Amino acid sequence: MAEEEFVIPDEIEVDITDEVYEATKKRILEEAPVGIRGALKFFFKWVRELKPDEVREAIEKDITIAEKLKSKHPKVLAARMTLAGARGFLKSRLGREYRALADEYINVGLGYMILRHENPEVYEIIVQNDGDDWFKRNIKELREKLGL
Repeated sequence: MAEEEFVIPDEIEVDITDEVYEATKKRILEEAPVGIRGALKFFFKWVRELKPDEVREAIEKDITIAEKLKSKHPKVLAARMTLAGARGFLKSRLGREYRALADEYINVGLGYMILRHENPEVYEIIVQNDGDDWFKRNIKELREKLGL
């Protein structure tokens, strides 16, 4: 009788409970150095507040965060100031130590985790409309704005 070989898959998807998500989010925000907390809070807020109709349109028209940040709207100006402050800190001599930590936190995986737990309607729109590339480009642009 031949033994079957056990193959470990390259990726394993694990879903977490809302309680585990909240604990993870709290840990990330509490452990993050003060200089990057603003960027992390911006990231969480941006993903959480994506609007279904706007996301659907943005995917169809290929509009990304970089284009949205060009607006003169007061909320957008506040977001740009938050990003500029975080970028300045991360580029400073003191902030260089924290750049790897920010680089580790602000990524597509965390973005999807936020969506699944705090904005499931937008998560479904992205999945159903082949918006994965769009979402990844937005995260990449956000990371570029932060100098990561």
